[in-house]
Amino acid sequence: MIGVRSSCFCFALIAAGCSGGHGEPRKTAKPEVAQASESEPRVRDLGPRATFSSLVAVARSDTKSEAPGCLLAGPNQAGEWYVGARFASPLRPLPKPPNDLFTQVMREGDKIVLLTQRGPIGSEGMTLVALTDFVVDTGDTASTREVVPQVLLITPSGVFHRTTEPSNAQAPIALDEVSRTLADKVFLDNPVYVTADAETPIQVIAHILRSGLKHGLDQMGFALALPEGTRLPKDRSGTPSPLACQGDPAIAEQGTLPKEAISASFSPMTDYAQRCYDALPYSDQHVGSLKLRIVVNAEGKVAEACTIDGEALRSRRLENCLVTEAQGLTFPAPYPKGEVVFSAPLRFAPKPWTRALPICPAAMVNPSD
Repeated sequence: MIGVRSSCFCFALIAAGCSGGHGEPRKTAKPEVAQASESEPRVRDLGPRATFSSLVAVARSDTKSEAPGCLLAGPNQAGEWYVGARFASPLRPLPKPPNDLFTQVMREGDKIVLLTQRGPIGSEGMTLVALTDFVVDTGDTASTREVVPQVLLITPSGVFHRTTEPSNAQAPIALDEVSRTLADKVFLDNPVYVTADAETPIQVIAHILRSGLKHGLDQMGFALALPEGTRLPKDRSGTPSPLACQGDPAIAEQGTLPKEAISASFSPMTDYAQRCYDALPYSDQHVGSLKLRIVVNAEGKVAEACTIDGEALRSRRLENCLVTEAQGLTFPAPYPKGEVVFSAPLRFAPKPWTRALPICPAAMVNPSD
């Protein structure tokens, strides 16, 4: 059990358990590698005294990673680290990490709720936000819900293991026992998130990542505990979108278009919608769906386009792009002559990332080290 609360806790264990080889990962996918740069220090470079707060500061900066194939790289000869994680938080701005995670875990019970790009997982308990996202979306809601995130919460008194399901494991695990815990098959089958106290040294986080690498875990990421008592709203809708449909459209004369003609003329919208979505920052690419309502006039032009259920995606930029593209569609002239109204659903999900190794040598980013 670890009992010293300071920036150097656990270093005896780190020296003994983190500097040598720890076996081969279960998967051998080679991370993306970037060449060393002679420019000014990068935001993602961390010094030997970096902490979990330093890592969260990188997540706030939203700078592009030069080594997205590994969450963390290092240390180099100077004891410095590089944060290679691709951050994608559904929550902005991010709060600061807690100063007393141990007390928060003990007060908020044995379950967690994890807020991810694909929505919240879990219904009650301590609330965390995922800082990295790598769960492949299958398009099947039932399948996505089967994922049970495993969360390791690092405190000066040990490491807690929590999930979105009830657990009797109230006691923390000693740092030197974490590797044995990660051998459990449940960690191979589900994503594993690591979070910590604000002042947890980066070396301790690296130790956890190396333990995961030793057991072949390739679904590891970072999370952040939200302030104690945080609860996600049940209804995420906010101010009505100005692009949302307002009541039924006023139709002077009803026209007719065959379903086949509507489908053929609307089909380019699939590609347009994907381009609109891909143009969003990844942190804004939420899983969701909306409907477009289209009013086609007597000449086959789009007289009106608006969104239905757009609040689920929470992106005015996406809605504006979709409506603009929809207004440029053309259809055959309705016969009998008149206006035609129809709605069409569009579903969106981020493209899955290449899974990153938990930790890599510094040379992966700086070949000279």
